[in-house]
Amino acid sequence: MSTENKKVMVIGGGIAGLTVAWELSRFNISVELIEKTCFLGGHAIQFCCKATDECLQCGACSVEDMLKKVADEPNINVHLATEVESINKDKKFAVSLKKSSLLTDSEKLNESGICYEESLLKGAVLRGYSKNNTPLYV
Repeated sequence: MSTENKKVMVIGGGIAGLTVAWELSRFNISVELIEKTCFLGGHAIQFCCKATDECLQCGACSVEDMLKKVADEPNINVHLATEVESINKDKKFAVSLKKSSLLTDSEKLNESGICYEESLLKGAVLRGYSKNNTPLYV
């Protein structure tokens, strides 16, 4: 089967979505990676390294490594703060996407740089802890 001109949409930018997107891109398949939050890595981005003097093979660094691979891959187009509104299938799939703002109003941030203002879940904070996932300021 030829992978030429193939295009795939991966929904979810957690470690599983990142890995699938990267693996598909290795076969020269164009990937649209959709993530509803404004950061990649999912829950796993919050894991921290357990090593002291030597590596303990905990796997915490695997998310950071995959983020770097995905960011460097030209066949992967990342859509942050984007939700799937609808999926229709006739002969091909047609997907309708809804994009939210990636920018954070700096006046709504607390001293740690985390915005507590209006989220879907009362009191929830939608932010990863990777050094690469900091908010964009207006």
